[in-house]
Parts: sequence; structure tokens; C-alpha cells
Amino acid sequence: RLAGDTGCSVPLHGACIDIGVSRGWRTLSTPQAIEQGHGYELRRLGHTSALRNLLNVLPPAFRLEPERHLHQLVALLEDADPLKDSLIPAAIIAVNADGCVTLAERIEPGRKLTWAIRIPETAETDMRETVEKLAREQETHGVPPAGALMFSCIGRSPFFYGGEDRDLRAVTERFPSMPVIGVYGTGQMAPLGNRSGL
Repeated sequence: RLAGDTGCSVPLHGACIDIGVSRGWRTLSTPQAIEQGHGYELRRLGHTSALRNLLNVLPPAFRLEPERHLHQLVALLEDADPLKDSLIPAAIIAVNADGCVTLAERIEPGRKLTWAIRIPETAETDMRETVEKLAREQETHGVPPAGALMFSCIGRSPFFYGGEDRDLRAVTERFPSMPVIGVYGTGQMAPLGNRSGL
């Protein structure tokens, strides 16, 4: 259900928190400047329609019915702040008969965009690398972790992995005695301030 102006925060006073983010994306293209768009409609980049540009970089199995694979695709947009070297993922909402692609972020001509895909193999590898990085950070504290909060995109649920949650398995295999709680969701979970809250 869509809802506006909602949110919550959870303070974790006195906690030592290590945060890991596993995006699991594999890029399909080099960054390209958006040539034309309006609102959330991406119309042209790479001197062709947005849809043709996307189809040109998709794996062959995805090209016949790209709408069936939208949950695995994303447009990575360069940050509007030129001082930040980061990419903002924008979900692909629809591919349209007129050749435009509807994104979940507003289109700004001139901004650079990179197409990316999430497939089980690359997502699982990225998750395991993220967990290993967290394990190395945890070792510097000298005490075992008290527990973990795990927030997973609904797009990386067991359905994505063919019936098993490989992301959760990566955590529980590395930390077999650590309690883990979490949720599959469509919202945004992010650290705030001095990393003492989520």
C-alpha cells in the first residue's frame, strides 16, 4: 500500500553498530547522459529510444518480454550532487509501447544513467562479500556480535533465489549462533547521524 509522509526511527543507545549493504547489481552498460525525458518518463539516451537502449544491453533471454523481468532491472543514476561519487538506484516501473521507460525517480536531462541487472549468482556473491567485510569489522571489536537486524528487499526474497533465502543463509553460515531478526519490505532502511540509529 502506498503511503506518504510515513516513517519511523529506532535509537540504539550505547550500541556498537556495523552496517553492510549488499546491492547485488551487475552493470549492463557504461554511464550515458540522458538526452530526453519528462517527469518520470525516460525518453531518449544513447541516440535512441530509452527502451531500445535498454533492450540492446539486456541478456538475450530477457529481450522478448522485458516487462516480466522489471523486478531484476534497475537504472543507476548519478547523484545530483557533483561532490558525491555515488549512484542512486531507480526502479523500472514500466516499459512502454512508445519506447519510453518509466522510472521511480524524476528524469533530469544531462544526468548520467547506467543500466544494471540483479541475478541470483551475482547477488549471492555480493551478499557473501558484504558479510565477510562485516565479519572482519566485528573482529576488531574483540567480542562476538549480540545480534543482527536484516532488512531485505522483497525482490530478493526466497522467490528470487528459487525457493531459498541465500542472503539469510550467508549470514547464518558465517555467524551460526547469532540471533537474526528482520523483514522483507519495499521501504528504505538507513543509518542516521552518528550511526546510533536506523
